[in-house]
Amino acid sequence: MFRVMRVKGPLRDHNMKMKICPKCNKYTLKDLCPLCNSPAVNPHPPKFSPEDKYGKYRRLIKKESGVL
Repeated sequence: MFRVMRVKGPLRDHNMKMKICPKCNKYTLKDLCPLCNSPAVNPHPPKFSPEDKYGKYRRLIKKESGVL
């Protein structure tokens, strides 16, 4: 049988999520990329919702900046 291990200490921190460096496209668990020291960001897109509360504002900003 398998045993479930409980993790204590810094490994249990809620901030231990996978991040990606936008410059070198390397994945890391740290806030800064260990290779180029640029800030790492969340690689996952925002959660989709059919009731998009802020879609109107997002489209307005894109239209003003010339993306749409």
